[in-house]
Amino acid sequence: MKFMLTLVVGGSALALGAAQLRDGPTVDAQPNQQATVRCPTGVNPASVTPDTIRVPLGGSIDWRMQGPVTSDSIIISPKDPDQAWPFAGTPSRGGSSARASNAQRRGQYSYNVDLLCRINGVVTPVRIDPDIIIE
Repeated sequence: MKFMLTLVVGGSALALGAAQLRDGPTVDAQPNQQATVRCPTGVNPASVTPDTIRVPLGGSIDWRMQGPVTSDSIIISPKDPDQAWPFAGTPSRGGSSARASNAQRRGQYSYNVDLLCRINGVVTPVRIDPDIIIE
Protein backbone atom coordinates (compact mmCIF):
# COMPACT_ATOMS: atom_id res chain seq x y z
CA MET A 1 0.00 0.00 0.00
CA LYS A 2 1.27 3.46 -0.79
CA PHE A 3 0.30 7.05 -0.43
CA MET A 4 0.84 9.85 -2.88
CA LEU A 5 1.50 13.31 -1.55
CA THR A 6 0.06 15.81 -4.00
CA LEU A 7 0.52 19.57 -3.93
CA VAL A 8 -1.90 21.71 -5.92
CA VAL A 9 -0.25 24.81 -7.39
CA GLY A 10 -2.24 27.25 -9.52
CA GLY A 11 -4.92 24.65 -10.19
CA SER A 12 -2.42 21.99 -11.32
CA ALA A 13 -1.57 18.96 -9.22
CA LEU A 14 2.09 18.18 -8.64
CA ALA A 15 2.99 14.79 -7.16
CA LEU A 16 5.57 15.23 -4.42
CA GLY A 17 6.32 11.58 -3.78
CA ALA A 18 5.03 8.15 -2.90
CA ALA A 19 6.04 5.76 -0.16
CA GLN A 20 5.06 2.35 1.06
CA LEU A 21 2.77 2.39 4.05
CA ARG A 22 3.73 0.06 6.82
CA ASP A 23 1.68 -3.11 6.86
CA GLY A 24 -0.98 -2.67 9.48
CA PRO A 25 -3.47 -5.03 10.99
CA THR A 26 -6.35 -6.51 9.04
CA VAL A 27 -9.52 -6.65 11.11
CA ASP A 28 -11.88 -9.63 10.75
CA ALA A 29 -15.30 -8.96 9.21
CA GLN A 30 -17.61 -7.20 11.66
CA PRO A 31 -20.92 -5.50 10.78
CA ASN A 32 -19.70 -2.02 11.77
CA GLN A 33 -16.01 -1.24 11.29
CA GLN A 34 -14.07 1.87 12.26
CA ALA A 35 -10.90 3.12 10.63
CA THR A 36 -8.59 5.85 11.88
CA VAL A 37 -7.10 8.23 9.31
CA ARG A 38 -3.95 10.19 10.18
CA CYS A 39 -1.97 12.83 8.33
CA PRO A 40 1.80 12.41 8.03
CA THR A 41 3.72 13.66 11.08
CA GLY A 42 7.50 13.78 11.31
CA VAL A 43 8.83 10.50 9.92
CA ASN A 44 5.41 8.79 10.13
CA PRO A 45 3.55 8.57 6.80
CA ALA A 46 -0.15 9.24 6.32
CA SER A 47 -2.11 6.15 7.31
CA VAL A 48 -5.43 4.39 7.58
CA THR A 49 -5.66 1.86 10.42
CA PRO A 50 -6.51 -0.87 9.74
CA ASP A 51 -5.20 -0.65 6.20
CA THR A 52 -7.44 -3.51 5.04
CA ILE A 53 -10.99 -3.62 6.35
CA ARG A 54 -13.19 -6.72 6.13
CA VAL A 55 -16.93 -6.06 6.15
CA PRO A 56 -19.79 -8.54 5.74
CA LEU A 57 -22.65 -7.85 3.34
CA GLY A 58 -24.87 -5.22 4.96
CA GLY A 59 -21.97 -3.86 7.03
CA SER A 60 -20.66 -0.30 7.32
CA ILE A 61 -17.38 1.57 7.77
CA ASP A 62 -16.75 4.79 9.70
CA TRP A 63 -13.54 6.71 8.95
CA ARG A 64 -12.44 9.12 11.70
CA MET A 65 -9.55 11.55 11.39
CA GLN A 66 -7.02 12.13 14.12
CA GLY A 67 -4.27 14.72 14.29
CA PRO A 68 -3.77 18.06 12.52
CA VAL A 69 -6.41 17.82 9.79
CA THR A 70 -8.40 20.76 8.41
CA SER A 71 -12.20 20.58 8.57
CA ASP A 72 -14.31 19.37 5.64
CA SER A 73 -11.32 17.53 4.28
CA ILE A 74 -12.05 13.80 4.11
CA ILE A 75 -13.27 12.29 0.85
CA ILE A 76 -13.71 8.54 0.31
CA SER A 77 -13.86 7.41 -3.34
CA PRO A 78 -13.31 4.25 -5.41
CA LYS A 79 -9.76 3.99 -6.78
CA ASP A 80 -11.13 2.64 -10.07
CA PRO A 81 -13.84 5.07 -11.28
CA ASP A 82 -15.26 2.30 -13.51
CA GLN A 83 -15.86 -0.01 -10.53
CA ALA A 84 -19.22 0.39 -8.80
CA TRP A 85 -19.15 1.69 -5.21
CA PRO A 86 -19.98 -1.41 -3.13
CA PHE A 87 -22.10 0.44 -0.54
CA ALA A 88 -25.59 1.92 -0.70
CA GLY A 89 -25.51 5.55 -1.80
CA THR A 90 -22.53 7.51 -3.03
CA PRO A 91 -18.98 7.61 -1.65
CA SER A 92 -18.60 9.74 1.47
CA ARG A 93 -17.12 13.11 2.19
CA GLY A 94 -17.09 14.98 5.46
CA GLY A 95 -15.23 17.01 8.04
CA SER A 96 -13.67 14.85 10.73
CA SER A 97 -15.44 11.65 9.67
CA ALA A 98 -17.07 9.82 6.77
CA ARG A 99 -19.34 6.77 6.59
CA ALA A 100 -20.23 4.07 4.06
CA SER A 101 -23.29 1.96 4.93
CA ASN A 102 -24.97 -1.23 3.75
CA ALA A 103 -22.25 -3.12 1.84
CA GLN A 104 -24.00 -4.65 -1.17
CA ARG A 105 -21.36 -6.39 -3.31
CA ARG A 106 -18.82 -9.04 -2.35
CA GLY A 107 -15.25 -8.51 -3.46
CA GLN A 108 -12.07 -6.56 -2.85
CA TYR A 109 -12.21 -2.81 -3.46
CA SER A 110 -9.34 -0.37 -3.53
CA TYR A 111 -10.40 3.12 -2.58
CA ASN A 112 -8.86 6.51 -1.99
CA VAL A 113 -8.92 8.54 1.20
CA ASP A 114 -8.26 12.16 0.26
CA LEU A 115 -7.70 14.65 3.04
CA LEU A 116 -6.12 18.00 3.69
CA CYS A 117 -3.24 17.90 6.14
CA ARG A 118 -1.19 20.63 7.76
CA ILE A 119 2.40 19.78 6.91
CA ASN A 120 4.94 22.29 8.25
CA GLY A 121 2.12 24.82 8.58
CA VAL A 122 0.95 24.42 4.97
CA VAL A 123 -2.40 22.81 4.08
CA THR A 124 -1.51 19.99 1.69
CA PRO A 125 -3.75 17.42 -0.08
CA VAL A 126 -2.81 13.82 0.77
CA ARG A 127 -4.13 10.60 -0.80
CA ILE A 128 -4.01 7.17 0.85
CA ASP A 129 -5.12 4.01 -1.01
CA PRO A 130 -6.17 1.17 1.35
CA ASP A 131 -8.50 -1.78 0.59
CA ILE A 132 -11.97 -2.96 1.59
CA ILE A 133 -12.90 -6.63 1.43
CA ILE A 134 -16.62 -7.42 1.50
CA GLU A 135 -17.35 -11.04 2.37
